[in-house]
Formats: sequence, structure tokens, C-alpha cells
Amino acid sequence: MANKYKNNTIIKAGFSGFFLLLIAACGSHKKASTTTAPPIVQTVFPADTLKIINPELEIPIPLPSPSNGIVTLGSDTINVGTHVQGDTLETVFYFTVNGNEKIKILQVHPGCQCTAPVFPKDSIAPNTIDSIVLVVYTARVHLGPFNKSAYVLNAVREVDYFVQGTLQALPAGQKPKKYYYTNKQQ
Repeated sequence: MANKYKNNTIIKAGFSGFFLLLIAACGSHKKASTTTAPPIVQTVFPADTLKIINPELEIPIPLPSPSNGIVTLGSDTINVGTHVQGDTLETVFYFTVNGNEKIKILQVHPGCQCTAPVFPKDSIAPNTIDSIVLVVYTARVHLGPFNKSAYVLNAVREVDYFVQGTLQALPAGQKPKKYYYTNKQQ
């Protein structure tokens, strides 16, 4: 019996401590101030900045320009046409870096396990042409139309790439092949 009452005391103490912290965090333990609040001053920043407001300080943070960062050369979608199940589709997406600073690609996330990304691991200098390769292994892809995607994470903005096509069953006696596609304008 004594153990039951001991547990109840601990639980009650826990709830009391939680509510005490809640009251302290919300600031409702303070008396209402009778002084008037300082006037609100609206500061106008240029449209290309994000305004983060702190009670003591207003700090403008420049927003990245949509033209800065990774800019795809050509299309962000490659249509590979019709292939047979088991073919390997290597699609190369060429891009350049706009702006004044180097950009590092943090990660490339493919939409499924049948797509493998290959991308530069080092920082990419401005006005340099580089590429991201998406290799689609069609052995386990469903028959019919397919749409594979990958998004590229970097410090400026996200870029999405797509591979579209149609998949047919592998005819008897035929071996799967490897195909190469690019988004670069010829």
C-alpha cells in the first residue's frame, strides 16, 4: 500500500512541476504592466529581402534570386521513349551555376530505388557547366508509362529533374541494353 501512495505523490509532483514550467514559460506569472507600450515603427525593406523581427532588433536577410543557383541548360525533363524491361537508361542533366558564389550540391534524392544519382561532390564555381546523371535501372519498373524523378538539394534552391518513358516486356531471346540520353540542346 505504501508503494501505491508513493507513486501517486511522484505523479502529482511531476504534474505540478510541468504546470509551473508552463506558467513560467508563458509569462502569465507577471502582473499586467500599467505603462503604455512603445509605438510600433514599420521599417520598409527592399522587396528582395526577408524580414525577421526580433523584439529588440529588425534584421533584413537577402532572399536568393530565382536566377541564382543551379540553372538547367535545356529541359528539366528527358523523355526516353519506349524501352524494354531490363534496359539501363543513363540520363545526363547539364546545368550551370549563376551568381557570384560557389555552390555545393548537398544531396540528390531520387524518387525510387530504381534510380541512382551521380553528382559532383565538390563545390561548383559560378559560370561553370557541370552535370547530374540519373541512372534508371528498369528491371523492376512496372510495364507501361513511367515517370522517375530526383530533386537536387543545394544552399540556394531545390531543382527537380524528371525521366519519362514507356516500358514494354522483354521479348524472348533479346538482351537488355544500355542507353544514353542528355537534356543538352544539340
